[in-house]
Amino acid sequence: MRFPLAFNGQTACRNVVMWLGLFTFAAQATAQEPAEKSLSGTDVQGKEKPAAGTEQARRKLALLREKEIREDRQREEETALKRRFEEVEAAIAKLAKRFEELEAIKREAPEEGKEQRALAREFEELATVKAHLVEEQKKLQVYLARLELQRRQRVDSLGVDNKIQRVRSEEQEEREEIESQERREQQERREIEMREREERREIEAREMHERDEHREIEAREIEAREMHEREMHEREMHEREMHDREMHDRPERFHREQQMHAESRELELEHQRLDLKRKAMELKLIELELMRKKLELKLLEKEVSNQFQSDSRKAGMALLDRLLLYKKQQPDQAIEILKRTLDQTKDPLLRIEIGQRLGYTLLTADKGDEAASIMLQLLRDHK
Repeated sequence: MRFPLAFNGQTACRNVVMWLGLFTFAAQATAQEPAEKSLSGTDVQGKEKPAAGTEQARRKLALLREKEIREDRQREEETALKRRFEEVEAAIAKLAKRFEELEAIKREAPEEGKEQRALAREFEELATVKAHLVEEQKKLQVYLARLELQRRQRVDSLGVDNKIQRVRSEEQEEREEIESQERREQQERREIEMREREERREIEAREMHERDEHREIEAREIEAREMHEREMHEREMHEREMHDREMHDRPERFHREQQMHAESRELELEHQRLDLKRKAMELKLIELELMRKKLELKLLEKEVSNQFQSDSRKAGMALLDRLLLYKKQQPDQAIEILKRTLDQTKDPLLRIEIGQRLGYTLLTADKGDEAASIMLQLLRDHK
């Protein structure tokens, strides 16, 4: 007894290929059905265009009808595919049953002979048919899944488009806000840099002026020293002359000695005044150097603040270390800057690192109680 499904299975494979080709062609034709309209005042058939509102309403109606036709066609195709899928499943079940029957016949038949060869051929034909049917079943499953996915995409497309549009508008607003903030920050940085350049120019002009005055004072001191040496030499020569006349003109010699002593006293006083003026100029130079260092401290504090505000942890901590090294001789100012930086920082790990540096600075300044209270507060905040 031969199983007559072999030819039907091959025919079914050919039918599946034909069905898939028809469905692919129908889907392409459905996707490529725009309503052709000319750009002039007439439509494709040469008729005059109606009014804009009426034409738009007709187009909407035509699009709705085309959409309904496409949906009906897709539902029919989906129904036909589901029906064919059930038929293939039934055929596979029949094949499985026939395989069991052939196994039973093969056990009862003799080991060699015509019947065994016929059974083997039928086994091969049934296996081929089963392979074709399984392949058809997989293709039908894939196409049904694709249709279901397309249907869901059509249902969700409107909501997804609205979400995408809303997200894009929010991103555009955020970008515009960030760009405006960056422009404001750049303007502020330019203004700060201009002010800093002006201050540096003023300080350099003052330093140059002070250096010129210092050189003038040094030149005056050298001139006064040379004058003093000449006067001392002249005085020595004069003393020698006076010594020769000492015995002859004692009263006149005494008067001249008094005058020379007074002049020497005046020269010494002038020398002391010049020395005091030189020291005053050195103090002014020291004050200018302190002003320059204060300006550098302000710049470092601004850099630290900017770096902490932009959450750049490594750069901010490096600048903070530089600031602490720069102010190691001024622990009170360092403690004040660290406290202000700790209050402005929101990152908990960064607050702990700054708190450690603040505690170390307080310990070096003999403020252990305050350091302990700050560290306990940071630990409670971290928990």
